Amino acid sequence: MAPPSRRECPFPSRRFPGLLLAALVLLRSSCSGKVCHYIPNPLHGQAILANGTYAFGNQLHFICDDGYYLIGEEILYCELKGSDAVWSGRPPICQKILCKPPPKINNGKHTFSDAEVFEYLDAVTYSCDPAPGPDPFSLIGESTIYCRDNSVWSGDAPECKVVKCRFPVIENGKQIAGFGKKFYYKATVIFECNEGFHIIGSDTIVCNSNSTWDPPVPKCVK
Repeated sequence: MAPPSRRECPFPSRRFPGLLLAALVLLRSSCSGKVCHYIPNPLHGQAILANGTYAFGNQLHFICDDGYYLIGEEILYCELKGSDAVWSGRPPICQKILCKPPPKINNGKHTFSDAEVFEYLDAVTYSCDPAPGPDPFSLIGESTIYCRDNSVWSGDAPECKVVKCRFPVIENGKQIAGFGKKFYYKATVIFECNEGFHIIGSDTIVCNSNSTWDPPVPKCVK
């Protein structure tokens, strides 16, 4: 951000050549000697002088501690107002980062569900309810999300639903890992072809969230 315009200290005009160089130096010295008043660190933050002094023309930068965000101008400038050196604005403040409660989900819940507000880096973990039928609910997505520095959650809420893939069958080949009678979310199966056949596709497949194998079940061909 460009600094706001500042009034410079008055210097003698070229229309008055009779003024001595010493007078010019004195005027410049009186201008550079002007300082802005001290501003302390904001609560839960820091005020950092760009050049180490409060002299006219310098800048004061503000940052907040982790878990807080800045309200107001990030940089103040020491400038002239009349014959006085003053800051270009009011000092900012550091406000605590807070998140609203995360979304509720169907067929599941999250920890700390009775809390009305969450602070920076507070986390919740989702879990699925017992399913009413023979197949369990699977948690689709990240089980844990946390309150981020922009007052939003780190990700979308997950989903609880039944995910069940068909029994994988491969002709001229066999399953060598991932045996089971039922294949739920993220179940992994590995195949190999019979002697004299080679595999087309991937030898490893995974049951994905829409109840299909990814990649598709491979083929064994001569």
